[in-house]
Amino acid sequence: MAKTMRNVVVTGIAFVLAAVGLSAAVLLGGCGGMSSGSFEAARADAINAIIENMDLKSKLDAELRTRGYEIVGQYGMPNELADQVIDSLAIQDWEVAVLPQDASQTSNVTIDVEGTPVELTTYEDGSIVTVGAFNQEITFSVPESAQVYIPYVRYLEYVK
Repeated sequence: MAKTMRNVVVTGIAFVLAAVGLSAAVLLGGCGGMSSGSFEAARADAINAIIENMDLKSKLDAELRTRGYEIVGQYGMPNELADQVIDSLAIQDWEVAVLPQDASQTSNVTIDVEGTPVELTTYEDGSIVTVGAFNQEITFSVPESAQVYIPYVRYLEYVK
C-alpha cells in the first residue's frame, strides 16, 4: 500500500509540475534570458495571470483526479484515497515565483512528458521547485501541504 500511495503521489507531482510548467513555458517562450529582479517578478506575475485566465489549475486538478482514480482503482482502493493526496497537493495554491539567489539545489531529474524532456529541480527548503522545458525555466512556490511530497520528485526518473 505504501508503494501504491507513493506512486499516486509521484504521479500527481509529476503531472502538476510538468503540465503547469509546460503550459507556462510554451505561452511565454520568449521571456527567458533576462535576469533582472524586476523583470523576473513581472515575468512571474505574467505567467500566474496566464495560468489563472486559462483556468489551468482547475483543469489539472480534474485530470489529476481522473488519473489518480485509475491508479487507486487498479489496486482496489477507494477514490477517496486519491482525493486525499490530491487535496494535499493544493493545486490551486501553486504560484509562479522568483527563484531566490541563495536557493540550494537538492535534486535535478529529467523525465519524458509526452515526448518532451522536462527537467524538475528541487531545493533544500522544499518551498520552491523549478520546471524546465522548451529552453525555459519556471519556478513555483509550493504550498505547505504539498511540500511533504517534494522529496519524492527525485524518484520520478524511475517511474515509467
